[in-house]
Amino acid sequence: MSEINRIAEEINKIAEEIQILYDDFIKNNSKKMEKIINHLDENKIEVKNYDNEVEINNLNQDSWGVYVFYIIPKIDIVGYDDFKKLWEIDHNGNTIKYIPRAKKYKKSCEKFKPLEREKERCFYVGKSQDLIQRIREHINSKTSESTYALKLSKQKKILENAVFKYSYFCLTKEKPKDKDSMNFLLEILEKKLREELLPLIGKQ
Repeated sequence: MSEINRIAEEINKIAEEIQILYDDFIKNNSKKMEKIINHLDENKIEVKNYDNEVEINNLNQDSWGVYVFYIIPKIDIVGYDDFKKLWEIDHNGNTIKYIPRAKKYKKSCEKFKPLEREKERCFYVGKSQDLIQRIREHINSKTSESTYALKLSKQKKILENAVFKYSYFCLTKEKPKDKDSMNFLLEILEKKLREELLPLIGKQ
């Protein structure tokens, strides 16, 4: 066996072990996961002012957690290509840089579920070691900045056709003693939220 094949085999074994840990965690903590999802659903905040920095008073800069953005379309968005044009292309026909892309499927048009007018859908799921800063980046960052974020304040095209909300769940407001363990927990929460909420954009 070549060195490359041996390394690939070891990586696959590690991936399998991680998947087993993930499955065990979800199985043993299903009720807690359900409570987190309910908390997110019951504590949505509508973004009403995109020009001013969003205020989040009950967190601090050491707040680790997960967050979700939701979209409520003002119009029916029937096709995958229609959605991509609203989200990824500006009024001048240019592709907007440094934003999460619409999910890419082998048969995107077939898997895309149309967005109905006034019907809320999960838009994006993420995690952060600084919830305040990250949520602000998603809402207030400029499209010209290289930070990877939603940058909703500058998304004039989509804002003409949709309303956005967000919610978050904070795991800790203090720097964790074991950052690796907390990071692993954030990864698990983010992965489970994606599986449950099926966000329109971001990671597969």
